[in-house]
Amino acid sequence: MEMYERRSKPILSRAAFSWRLLKHGFISFALVLISLGIGIIGYREFESQSWFFVLRWQLQQVCIRPRRMIRENLFFTNHR
Repeated sequence: MEMYERRSKPILSRAAFSWRLLKHGFISFALVLISLGIGIIGYREFESQSWFFVLRWQLQQVCIRPRRMIRENLFFTNHR
């Protein structure tokens, strides 16, 4: 079974492409949630922290850190 069309086949319709994009987005979001869950459980078991602290720390690593890194990278690339 082919996941994508070959070069010799016609381009997908807009609806089929949107469905494929939505499906891939859902799969990637599920993988992120599974990874986050594994990290939370591991951190909780090995560090013996409360669920609230572990969840907050994990969410900071996922959400806040990339923004800070982007902001720092933009600052340093513009101010050399």
